[in-house]
Amino acid sequence: MLEFLFPRDWPLYAAGPQGPLVRNFSAWVVERGYTRICARHHVRRFREVLVYNHVAAGTSLPITSTALSRWFAPWSHDTLYRATQRAAERFLCDRCLFIPVAKPSRFDSLISQYQSHLIDLRGLAPDTVEHHLRTVTDFLSSACSKRRLASIRPNDVERFVDQTSKRLRRQTLQHTIAHLRAFLRFCANQRYTRDRLDVIDTPRTYRGELPPRALDWKTVREGLQKSWH
Repeated sequence: MLEFLFPRDWPLYAAGPQGPLVRNFSAWVVERGYTRICARHHVRRFREVLVYNHVAAGTSLPITSTALSRWFAPWSHDTLYRATQRAAERFLCDRCLFIPVAKPSRFDSLISQYQSHLIDLRGLAPDTVEHHLRTVTDFLSSACSKRRLASIRPNDVERFVDQTSKRLRRQTLQHTIAHLRAFLRFCANQRYTRDRLDVIDTPRTYRGELPPRALDWKTVREGLQKSWH
């Protein structure tokens, strides 16, 4: 995916001891549905952090949350780098390269209850449950960081969706909204929220609106070489 994100400069990102991790991360941000410009910025910052800390692909894997925080410490006051740090943490978790430090949360009981609901009543697969819970955790961290769940209003939900839409494609955003809608419906049924918050507009998508998938760079080079002969 480096070739897709950086058509001219991809060899720079693939080079050096950080190359394998950067390439793996670039594939992940595209898989997760980040917009191309957002993915480019994340990969650029991620590589900068790895180079600054002299992190090689096989160095001290898996990575602890303490180590990851130390890598990003020089940019701790930069909101963009903090966003990349969160993306890097999700990437490392998905690739089984991360050892998180469990921090107690006031929503642990709610999340555990909702997890049981997804598994026992809806019968969702483990991977699907994980995606649902990730959306729920992000929403609670954003909308309820210093507030009670019962105080959440429709404009709080709209604000979260608007913030999320800035980094995800519409196709991926549809899934996120579906996760959020299901959770808010669950909260309403359990009387955890005062208002009915699960009525959320879903972004429309149209057949053929996405550009064709990029060809593998090796295939492109072979085709160019043949055209020159």
